[in-house]
Amino acid sequence: MKLDQRMLKKYEIAVYVILLLLAALLGFIGHHLTHDTIKSITLNLSSEFLAVALLFFFLNRFFMSADREDSAREQKIAVTLTCGGKRLELPVELRRSEFSRAELLGRIGMLPMKEKGKRFSLNYTNSTEFLRQLNQIADSDGDAAMTISCDEQEFNQFELKPARSR
Repeated sequence: MKLDQRMLKKYEIAVYVILLLLAALLGFIGHHLTHDTIKSITLNLSSEFLAVALLFFFLNRFFMSADREDSAREQKIAVTLTCGGKRLELPVELRRSEFSRAELLGRIGMLPMKEKGKRFSLNYTNSTEFLRQLNQIADSDGDAAMTISCDEQEFNQFELKPARSR
């Protein structure tokens, strides 16, 4: 895939160079012509090639940034509780576009509790380390994992099965 991207970039640069050279060449020729009609046609063609090059450049940048945003929105963020050597991967995998403190805590709050009607409690979510990890994940690219450290009581409050230790 990288080779395809490199080749695409080379073709893109070649198109820019050709359009700009044509615009410059026609502009140069147009300024040295004496017949008014041919001179105006040549200068208009020069301007049009320049406009096409600029339009191609801006449209290309617009669509490239839109593609990057779309792929970034679909990146997954897994949430895992850890207590000593035990890990509990929560079924609250978020897309990067949804990732925020409120959304994360809201999804954790939707998990089934062992004591029905009780609200979850995770001391780690009130720490500066939690906020630092949130910011780090929000600023990064690619799939990510949010790890929430907890004690035995916090770890066992959810009615979920722990994953195997790693």
